[in-house]
Amino acid sequence: MTREAIFQTSGSRGNEGDDRRILSVGDLTSDLKALLERQFSRIWLAGEISNYTHHRSGHRYFSLKDDRAQIRAVMFSNSGAKLKFEPEDGMEVVVQGKISVYEPRGEYQIIVNQMEPRGVGALELAFRQLKDKLEREGLFDPARKRPLPPHPRIIGIVTSPTGAVVRDIIMVSRKRDAGQRLLICPAQVQGTAASPAIVEAIDRLSREPEVDIIIVARGGGSLEDLWPFNEEAVVRAVAACPIPVISAVGHETDFTLCDFAADLRAPTPSAAAETAVRDRAVLLREAAARRQFLANAMRDILQRRRLKSAMLARSLHDPRRILETWSRRIRQTRDRLTQMILFRQRRAVQGLRGLTEALERRHPGVILARQQEQRRQFQQRLERQMRRINQERRLRQASLTARLDAMSPLKVLGRGYAIALLLPERELLTTSDQARAGDLVEIRLNRGTLTAEVLGRDGESAEAAQRPGKPVRKKGGGDGPDQGNLF
Repeated sequence: MTREAIFQTSGSRGNEGDDRRILSVGDLTSDLKALLERQFSRIWLAGEISNYTHHRSGHRYFSLKDDRAQIRAVMFSNSGAKLKFEPEDGMEVVVQGKISVYEPRGEYQIIVNQMEPRGVGALELAFRQLKDKLEREGLFDPARKRPLPPHPRIIGIVTSPTGAVVRDIIMVSRKRDAGQRLLICPAQVQGTAASPAIVEAIDRLSREPEVDIIIVARGGGSLEDLWPFNEEAVVRAVAACPIPVISAVGHETDFTLCDFAADLRAPTPSAAAETAVRDRAVLLREAAARRQFLANAMRDILQRRRLKSAMLARSLHDPRRILETWSRRIRQTRDRLTQMILFRQRRAVQGLRGLTEALERRHPGVILARQQEQRRQFQQRLERQMRRINQERRLRQASLTARLDAMSPLKVLGRGYAIALLLPERELLTTSDQARAGDLVEIRLNRGTLTAEVLGRDGESAEAAQRPGKPVRKKGGGDGPDQGNLF
C-alpha cells in the first residue's frame, strides 16, 4: 500500500457519516512507524555524532547531524558488540540501519545496525584509540623492556601448529643450535577465537619454570588477519608476562600493538628465532678463541714464574737462613695477628659492655626508678625549702612584731610618758616654742586624755611669758576660773 493510500484510509473524510474514521494518537504513530520502517528499512546515513551516551545496558544513544538537520539514533547492544572502535562526540561516521518511530514520544529515529568511521577504516581507528590508551598507561614505555637471556634453557613458541611459521622457527633454531630446546604451545592466530587462545598460551608458557624466552609469532596477512594481536587482552598479556617476549607478527612492514608491548620486535618469525638462539658455530669459535687466550695467558704466567724461580734459585745461598727468615716473619705475623685479635676482642667486649650498660640505663624500669628517685629528692628538697622559708617567715614576723611593739606610742605611754597636741588643730607638740601662754593643749596618757592651758614655758612665769597686749587664752572664753593642769 502506498503512503497516499495509507493516509487516505487513516485520515478524516469530512462529514460523510459512517465513512469517517477518527484515529487516536497511538494509531497514527503506529501507522507512521509502519510506513517509515517499510519505506526506509535499510539505508546508509552519514553525519556527525553528538550527545553520545554508552549506557550500562550496552545500548548506545546519540544524534547524527549535519549543517542542516539532525536525527536521533540508537544502536542496541547486540550490534554495538561488533564495533571495533569506540564512537565519540564529533566523529564523522557512516551508519546503516532503518528508520523507525519511538512511539512514547512520537519521535522518529534511526536504529543503527552497522557503523564505520568516515575517512578512515574502523580497524585503523580502533588501532589508534587502543594504542593511545595503552600508551598513556605506560605499557609501551621503553624502560619496561627487558634484555633477552643469552643462553635460554627453553624457548616457548605461541603460534599455529600447522603453519609455515612454526616450521621456519624450528628450521632456523636447528640450523643455529641443534641442542636448543623448543616448547610449542599451539594457539589459533586468526579469527574471533584467536585472542583468548593466545592469552591462554602465553599464560601457560609463563608458568613453565625452565622457559626463558617466549616468541609470539604469525605469518603475514591483512589488517583483519592480524587483528587478534591488536586485541587489548593479548597486548596486556604480553606486557604482563614475567618472561621476556619477542613479537614476530607479520612481515617487516606490519606493525601490531603486541610489537610495542613486547620486550623485542622481530621483523619476521625467522628473525625472532635467529635473535633468540645463539649460533652454535659462533659460540664454538668464541669458546676456541677464549680457550686459546687462556692457554696463552697460562703459558705467559708459567714462563714468568719460571724466570722468577730461577732468579730466586740463584739468589739463595743457605736454605736454612731463608727458612729461619720466613719462620721469623711467620712468628711476627702470628704475634701481630694474635695481638690484633685480642685487641679487637677486648674492644668488642668493651663495646658490648658499653652497649649493655647503655641498654640497662635506657631500660624503662631503670629510667622510671631514676625519675621516681629524682622526684622523691625534689619533693624532699621542696619540703625542706618550704619548712625553712616558713621558719624564716615566722622568725621575721616575730622580730617585726617585737620591733613594732617596742616602737608603738602606746607602749611608750605605758611607761609614764604623755603626748601633747596643740588645740584646736591637734598639732603634735615636740618643742616648747610651738606653744604660748594661754594656748590649750590635749594631753594623751596611757589611759584617757587631759585638756590643759599653757601658763608658761621653760621656767618662766605666766606674766613673763605673756607678751604685751596679748590676753591669756582660756578654755571656753569666759571669766571663770582656769581649767586644766600645768604642763
